[in-house]
Amino acid sequence: MTAPETIARIACGYFKKESSSTGMAEERTANSAPVRTSGLRSYSPTQLFFLTRLSWLIRQRRELMNTLDGNDYRSKLLNKALYSTFLDCAEEGVSDDAKNLLTQQNQDTN
Repeated sequence: MTAPETIARIACGYFKKESSSTGMAEERTANSAPVRTSGLRSYSPTQLFFLTRLSWLIRQRRELMNTLDGNDYRSKLLNKALYSTFLDCAEEGVSDDAKNLLTQQNQDTN
């Protein structure tokens, strides 16, 4: 599972809890029983906030890339917001996940 998929699952109401007996992660939704997963990473609310914001900004840039001129102030503001949010992610310790989001976005546009 990639970082964007993980973020999307967490943002959609999933949360994970470490099982004390097996050491494996349990994934749970509000209406279902736990499901065992092994590679799902747990994010703090602040980390999830910044990763979700970064994902949203990447989507905005992808949608507006063809309609805005590179010198347009909105394009510059969007790029500054992306950079600032990336730095926030790095400060929260999720820079690798942020890099994965940006790399995936660059691969999708090519």
